[in-house]
Amino acid sequence: MTRFGFHIGPFYFSQRLGRTQAQKRAAAKARAAQAQQRQEHSEWLADPRAQADHRQAVAVVAARYPQDLAALRGFTRADQKWLATPEGQAAVQAVREAPAREEAARADHDRRTYRARVSGCRIDGIKGGEFTLEADGRDALHFTVPPAAALRCLSLKAGDIVQVTMGKDGTSLEEFRHLSRANGAKPRSPANLSADNVERHGLAAEP
Repeated sequence: MTRFGFHIGPFYFSQRLGRTQAQKRAAAKARAAQAQQRQEHSEWLADPRAQADHRQAVAVVAARYPQDLAALRGFTRADQKWLATPEGQAAVQAVREAPAREEAARADHDRRTYRARVSGCRIDGIKGGEFTLEADGRDALHFTVPPAAALRCLSLKAGDIVQVTMGKDGTSLEEFRHLSRANGAKPRSPANLSADNVERHGLAAEP
């Protein structure tokens, strides 16, 4: 902005004369950009999924930085009102409890995961077949391989070492990793199955 200054004896006085045309144009451009951002944000929030993502982000900030006024100042009035509702408070509490839940889930996953040795393995690439998993201190698990899973399990041989994660019911298979041959060699095209693949191919231990 432009200012007019003058001295009277040892004193200096300054008077604002107003903004220059360039400053006015810059301010108008900034206001227009902010208005455009608010409009785009409102349109984005019209999508329920976007609104859910936004509120999750708000809950994360509120939970992790409750004393950070700079972060909280970035919330809109709607965000602040939502945080004060039971739903908002529950979302913040869920974020705070997430690390403990994740740690408990990892511990539970580790308890259900172990290494086993393959035995009685007979698998045809078209018809499927069967194999058994044996591990010290655990009951042997017999699996029937349906045709849909035959090619995925074809690399298994008797004596191979695998790592399995059993489902919480003790019979369903959650994850399956083909680690090595009996001699320690890495198998080609190992029979690694994620939870989705296990369910899709129908692998389950027989009772």
